[in-house]
Amino acid sequence: MSILHSQTYSSSQAAIGHRIIIQTFMSLFGWLVHTLLVREEVLLAGLYERKILFRLKDYDRLRQATAKRTSCMLIQIKQNLHNN
Repeated sequence: MSILHSQTYSSSQAAIGHRIIIQTFMSLFGWLVHTLLVREEVLLAGLYERKILFRLKDYDRLRQATAKRTSCMLIQIKQNLHNN
């Protein structure tokens, strides 16, 4: 009876050991997935930030070019009015 009891005991120990290994693996796997998802979010946030900054710079360039054309047109209108 003691031999049967020791075999049962060692198989239950093995089951507990397997559960601990699986739980550890799942915990590490979950941590890895979480880390990758956070990294992806950070990369996407960086890309969106760069896209917004690029659009703002583009908008500023267009606005400055429009302002220069408008001021040139105003200068020409003033000169025409002054000459007439």
